[in-house]
Amino acid sequence: MSIPAHEIQGSEAWLEYRRTRGGASELPALMGCSPWAPRSAAELFDFKTGRRQRYNNAAMRHGTTHEGEARRWAEAELGDAFEPKVLEQGRIIASLDGINMEGSVLLELKCPPKGHESKAWLQVERNNTPDLHYWWQVQQQLYVSGAQKAYFAVYDANQKNGIVTSVKPDPNAFKALVDAWAEFFAYFDADERPPENRPSHRRDKAWVAAAKAYQEAKAELDAAKAKEAAAREALELLADGQSVRGAGLSLTRYWVQGRIDYKRLVPPDADLESARAPGRWQIKITQEKETK
Repeated sequence: MSIPAHEIQGSEAWLEYRRTRGGASELPALMGCSPWAPRSAAELFDFKTGRRQRYNNAAMRHGTTHEGEARRWAEAELGDAFEPKVLEQGRIIASLDGINMEGSVLLELKCPPKGHESKAWLQVERNNTPDLHYWWQVQQQLYVSGAQKAYFAVYDANQKNGIVTSVKPDPNAFKALVDAWAEFFAYFDADERPPENRPSHRRDKAWVAAAKAYQEAKAELDAAKAKEAAAREALELLADGQSVRGAGLSLTRYWVQGRIDYKRLVPPDADLESARAPGRWQIKITQEKETK
């Protein structure tokens, strides 16, 4: 379903429509990567149910003010016309800054007050991809629209120019976002606040025992690595640059070619996103001081 964005955005009808649906800019809260409120499914629930109020800050007002000129700049830069539009797939929606007439390419605009000195601009300039929270936003836009590609543009209103990168659809991301919204709306429809998707503090016996076992194993591993490094250094000193055998060990000195720096072979304007492997969830364990 398609609804012209200019007809409802900002109106009471738009606010009620969005309250009962999952917007692309809200997805980072469910994926645990939103840098601002709402930062979790629980906080998003609070906003959607009116337990907390939304406020437009100066950065948001700046973006709204300069969105039109940013779109005109992007159209001239990309050689295509983009129309703002609101699209939906069930209760999952996307308010697009623009989509071309064929529906094959969409446009997401950011107009940060700091322009080319902003984090959004520097991220694109250095890595040729948006920040993770913006990447998820664009993935939902691609899912809802069915577009083949998205342009992510950061516009500097003071210098009247911008920087652009492209984002391709990720089927794995589509599945993850559909599942995340289904879980959220199960809580929302039951008027039940979701659990926080931030680290919870546990003191139960099972967790404490597992944590202690990990810490002890990690300490033993670190000590073994340090001991191995010291013994290796002693062997290398004794070998004095020669290959040596003895006492069940062989120390062999040999030449290794330097690795090829493939980044130097890639053209600066190459579409690296097309070669990116699918994303995946990872686990990181960090030892920290216990808080009282």
